[in-house]
Amino acid sequence: MKQIYIMLFMICITCSATAQNMPGFPGVRSTKTVDVTPVAGIMQVSTEIPCLLVLDGKTIAWLTPYHQVTIYSNPLKQRSLAFSVNDSMHVKLIPAGAMEYKYLKLKHDTTIADSAVPGKQPLGLNPRSVIRYVPFATAINVQFSGGVNFNGIGTGFQFKVIAGYSFNPQLRLGIGSGWINCLSHITGNYVPVYYQDKPTYESSGFNFSYVPVFADFSARLIKKRASPFISFAAGISFPLTKSAGGRMTMTDNYGTDTQYYKITSVKTGFYMNVSLGMKWYATNFLDLGFALGYEASFNKITAEYTHEASYSYSDKHTNPHVFSGFHFDLILGLNPVINKIKKLPERF
Repeated sequence: MKQIYIMLFMICITCSATAQNMPGFPGVRSTKTVDVTPVAGIMQVSTEIPCLLVLDGKTIAWLTPYHQVTIYSNPLKQRSLAFSVNDSMHVKLIPAGAMEYKYLKLKHDTTIADSAVPGKQPLGLNPRSVIRYVPFATAINVQFSGGVNFNGIGTGFQFKVIAGYSFNPQLRLGIGSGWINCLSHITGNYVPVYYQDKPTYESSGFNFSYVPVFADFSARLIKKRASPFISFAAGISFPLTKSAGGRMTMTDNYGTDTQYYKITSVKTGFYMNVSLGMKWYATNFLDLGFALGYEASFNKITAEYTHEASYSYSDKHTNPHVFSGFHFDLILGLNPVINKIKKLPERF
């Protein structure tokens, strides 16, 4: 009987060991999970001259000095990185196991600068690339802006469009035009009979609109997706308002004088504008923003003044006049980037 118990005990031990080694069978032994995902190699790639970037025979990006491409790759595999410049290929082989973190740059003399920086990031087995692009490095762009003009007299409205060219991510030169409506005023004077050395002045407001044609210079202050900017514009203003009229009533202790005025002509003048604002580059094609600025139109106006006390007497004067005020604008920009992509052979 004792021998039977010993045999049964040995059979149980054998079955338990066999079961724990069977796939999918819930064993009782403690196991430690091991993450076999290889640590990714990281390459940051940039260039000093325009070129095409090719990874393992496949074109992945068009590079300019204002682009940077970050490539995450399985370091256990060899990678072939190439820069294509004017139909010539400059190849850099990245051996397996040699890449943890690399910075590669194509120099002006077409050599490939190579520096390693300690660092690593867990990632999967498949290589991928992330393209970071500083928007509108070289682009033709069109900017639309509409807003409100305001000063101490009241508010008006405006709309402008600017077609320009960005020489680099920060500087743009353009030509613009639009429609501006503002309120201005004309000043008359009343000379008291007894105190002629103490005249009083009164103003009367009137509406004025004009079309500016101007050159616009704009500078982004930082190369970020959201960036402040400053712009300056100068050009010619073509008046749409050719005439206006009204009256001014001046009263003091010695009487009241009502003076009527009639503007008979407004000459073409000089236009200027200074703006400071913020732009957000929503995509490589679209930017949104706002700006606060000051603009002015300098014109000569001819006006005729008539006093109520003597309708037979009138004065006619031609004087410089400034139509000016602050403005707040909302901005929409369209920026089609200029690319020069060439078709490359699939293998090299």
